[in-house]
Amino acid sequence: MAVTPEQPRRRGTNRYARIVESVFHAHYEAGQSRVEFEREEIIGAAARLNIELPKNLGDVIYGFRYRVPLPESILATAPPGHAWIIRPAGKGRYRFALVGDTPLEPNPNLAKTKIPDATPGMIAKYAFGNEQGVLARIRYNRLLDVFLGIACYSLQNHFRTTVPDLGQIETDEIYVGVDKRGVHCGVAVPPGNAGVSPAQSHNKESLRRPLLALDQCTGRTHVPPSHPAPRLPRLPTRV
Repeated sequence: MAVTPEQPRRRGTNRYARIVESVFHAHYEAGQSRVEFEREEIIGAAARLNIELPKNLGDVIYGFRYRVPLPESILATAPPGHAWIIRPAGKGRYRFALVGDTPLEPNPNLAKTKIPDATPGMIAKYAFGNEQGVLARIRYNRLLDVFLGIACYSLQNHFRTTVPDLGQIETDEIYVGVDKRGVHCGVAVPPGNAGVSPAQSHNKESLRRPLLALDQCTGRTHVPPSHPAPRLPRLPTRV
């Protein structure tokens, strides 16, 4: 798992934020909706700012894609109702893109579904309090099975792959599922904290292609063309 950018006391004051600001403003012109750059530009930005270069250049991009908001000086250039996110644009290339600012939050009006905690005592005792600990509890309590209505099996943690025209993408965990008719599907569990930011909701769309490829690799139990795809129940947003 990539290291989260250093969390500043004031947003935009740490070295990662200063580097990203420099890269963005080196290309941005008023009215643009996309700003492309190469990962190697991080090296030049760090040199200009006399900042110690991060050991892993990818940490800078990963953090602002999934963990923390972009600096205020970047967000301030977005028109009302929009927000900037970072998307992959090919191998070693990225773009700042304007998207609708519609964060996904749990609906407080939905009823809670109570599920007894089936996490083994040994796991609960020693699990870390981070997202990996949460993923373990999701796995042992089979929450995806309950809310998706299919049998789900954890396939791989920290799934990473390369998608044409997008470059490298990553998600915390990949499940494979099977429904009552034997149809296989892939289920991605994207990284993130409470709530889903515009960046997370848009970036997870890039997982569709590798998940479709995962389905095609099974080659055994697809829905015949004469049958409609199974409709899954709506996923509750609170447990």
